[in-house]
Amino acid sequence: MKDSFIFPPAGKVGRIALVYRSKAGKLERSGREILGGAPADYRQGAKYSGPEYALFSTARDLFAFYQMLLNGGSLNGKRVLSRSSVDLMTAMHTGELKSGHNPGMGFGLTVEVVKDPIGSFALLSPGTFGHGGAFGTHGFVDRRKKMVGVFLVQSSGGPAVDAKYAFMAMAEAAID
Repeated sequence: MKDSFIFPPAGKVGRIALVYRSKAGKLERSGREILGGAPADYRQGAKYSGPEYALFSTARDLFAFYQMLLNGGSLNGKRVLSRSSVDLMTAMHTGELKSGHNPGMGFGLTVEVVKDPIGSFALLSPGTFGHGGAFGTHGFVDRRKKMVGVFLVQSSGGPAVDAKYAFMAMAEAAID
């Protein structure tokens, strides 16, 4: 992963998609009111790493990360995590507790896990895991279908955020 940062270097900020919101049917740039502050400040002066909202990355880097997880911790012949670490991380740890952001979901260690494929996740296999971002991005791994999905969007609300569910459904439907 060569294009992923918490605090992006000055030479990379021109490539960063800023966060937008839908207001009165039009897109406008989000400002200081959103999590992490004004997107155009690129976190300058921030002290907290903000792992829950502040990763700058690319589809290629995120795909490599999720492919490594799908491969049980290795990518391109290099071991990054042990298989047992990946299995522990992606196992359901919340049992029957109501958890996750959507019905039918639970949590592993840092990832949301499908325990009952219903609603927006009806086409995902049980055990599919992934992680969403604060502004609508989402990445997932469906081990049963040997599939990785990465959806990137920068929206502080509105229909763009919901588009990730349509992306996931279309991607899963395309794989038999």
